[in-house]
Amino acid sequence: MTDAEINAFLRYGLAPPSLEPIDNWLSKNVQLGPDSDLPGRISFDQLPMQRYLLRKCQDASVPKVMAMVAAQCTKTKSLEFFLVWKIKNSPAPTAWFTGDNGDAKILSQTRIKIDLQSC
Repeated sequence: MTDAEINAFLRYGLAPPSLEPIDNWLSKNVQLGPDSDLPGRISFDQLPMQRYLLRKCQDASVPKVMAMVAAQCTKTKSLEFFLVWKIKNSPAPTAWFTGDNGDAKILSQTRIKIDLQSC
């Protein structure tokens, strides 16, 4: 690595986490992919419940978040968004459980990787 690459890596790695609400950060930094029903920048105008859920996930004083949500209400995507925010702003050990390694590989390559690349 060159000195410039090392400096860029350190600047990125040592940057403090964003203090703005998670939904605002996501709206500015993450785009939904072309396979989404709503491609482009995320908007929580139609998803106020997800805004509340994500802010509770972001709040370090909340030890556990539990949600009872109907089917097809963006709960998985919301947690994927939280994972993206966490990786970019406050990296820490994190677990994501799936049925098996094949499911994990598909999820990571088709959804989470795309969200991270859009930042």
